[in-house]
Amino acid sequence: MLNIVGVLALFLFGGLGSLEGSATASLPMGPPGVGTGAANVNGNRAPMGNVQFAPAGDKTYDFAPRWIRTPTARELGSVFPTKALQQGKSGSATLKCVLTEESVLSGCQVISETPGNLGFGDAALTLTADLNIRPAMKLGHPVRTEINLTAHFIAPSPAVGSYITGVDTRDMQKYLTNPAWERAPTFAQVAAAYPSRARSAGKSGRVSLDCTLGADGQFSSCLVTNEEPVGYGFGAAAAELAKSFKTAPTVAGDKSVAGGVVKLPFAFTTRMLSPGAPTASNPVLTAVPSNRDLAAAFPRAARTAGIGQTRASLDCIVAQTGALSNCRAVVEAPAGYNVAMGAMQLAPKYRVSPWSVDGMPVAGSRVRVPIAYNLAAR
Repeated sequence: MLNIVGVLALFLFGGLGSLEGSATASLPMGPPGVGTGAANVNGNRAPMGNVQFAPAGDKTYDFAPRWIRTPTARELGSVFPTKALQQGKSGSATLKCVLTEESVLSGCQVISETPGNLGFGDAALTLTADLNIRPAMKLGHPVRTEINLTAHFIAPSPAVGSYITGVDTRDMQKYLTNPAWERAPTFAQVAAAYPSRARSAGKSGRVSLDCTLGADGQFSSCLVTNEEPVGYGFGAAAAELAKSFKTAPTVAGDKSVAGGVVKLPFAFTTRMLSPGAPTASNPVLTAVPSNRDLAAAFPRAARTAGIGQTRASLDCIVAQTGALSNCRAVVEAPAGYNVAMGAMQLAPKYRVSPWSVDGMPVAGSRVRVPIAYNLAAR
């Protein structure tokens, strides 16, 4: 008789993104939260800081990446964590990212932050939308490179006790971090909105918007804070696409975040202009099957036959809401025991964020979802 001692689900997506772990593992992004920006702190009480980066790994280029434009004090201050600001704490965070050929910082992950638990890692991730770095060059062409990026945040001074004199965070701009998207533009919508001048010139572009969240979870207004290159219509295209986003207007405890600002990144790449549904890059799971779901989906025929190791792989399209749609089984082993049928039963339990932290559409893209069981005999 077989006993489920540990059902392991392995999630592997195409492109650069991959996730691995059990159904109870932590998700790669934190929960939605609110950070207080410090853009309206004036004089010598304004937060300061700087951002540095260096290529990581082997040198595979002729010319290293370099700044197009360094971040401003306002951009650093706008993402300064509330808790750290109130305590007068400075801090830093280091990210590992891939800098793509189109100057997009892709797949960024926090590898260290000091001090911990004050939000400097999330602040650095949010800041990447406003960073403009020219990619590495090899033989006259841009190439993708892995980089380590460190953001230093310096708190205003002086601080008295646990509070900064003269700094009232209640009057500062609230920024929503890690928004849980209920809806986002699809890949086809972004491709259709690609500016005609940029399309004709074969130009890729990046945009960062500061969008104000309404009580209905949609954006009431957006301001272009970063556009590279200018003059090709990327900012206007991003502002129009922002109307298709929706997120929850509340966070934990039903606290309203209406009126808060979301830093919304967009990456327009010429690869979007190729026909066909692409494979999602850097997808993030927002919901996975429970252990009970996984156990219920294990095929009875395999259990009866004493088979404990099975694997299946689903090829799916991410819907605008993040649900998996149009799934089909592309791998089933062993055959003849309804392994694929069990995997298909799990598909509705998954959710993927329909928009990536890199500013790329995930909705409308393909994802590959392998699911493996390893059951022990009792």
